[in-house]
Amino acid sequence: MFPRAALVILGAVLLTIATVVVVAAVRIRHGEESGKHVKVATDISVFHSQLEVYRTTTGSLPSTEQGLRALVQKPTGSPIPAQWHELLGDIPPDPWNTAYVYRCPGLKNPNGYDLFSAGPDRKPYTADDDWGR
Repeated sequence: MFPRAALVILGAVLLTIATVVVVAAVRIRHGEESGKHVKVATDISVFHSQLEVYRTTTGSLPSTEQGLRALVQKPTGSPIPAQWHELLGDIPPDPWNTAYVYRCPGLKNPNGYDLFSAGPDRKPYTADDDWGR
């Protein structure tokens, strides 16, 4: 039988180890999520700048139907821009492997466009959407 003091010390050591493991797991998880949000912010920043180049070059933004693909391939649906050129090599998916949401005119930005990641739930216009801010 262990003396009572040894059991108390053993319990404290186990509690300390468990706490370290939990804190490490939380930090790793937080780091992964933080990295995903950095990627979204970076991607959206690039899309914003290229959409402005597109607007300047063509005179308008891509329609919702044309989407961000209009930065990669000349649209075949209306409005077809006369002065088009490729602005990006490809449109990457968001960190949750889902297409970024582009809507013009936007629901939240009716005088412009909405551009965001639908986030972990992959459903647009929900609480976990990441607008890259």
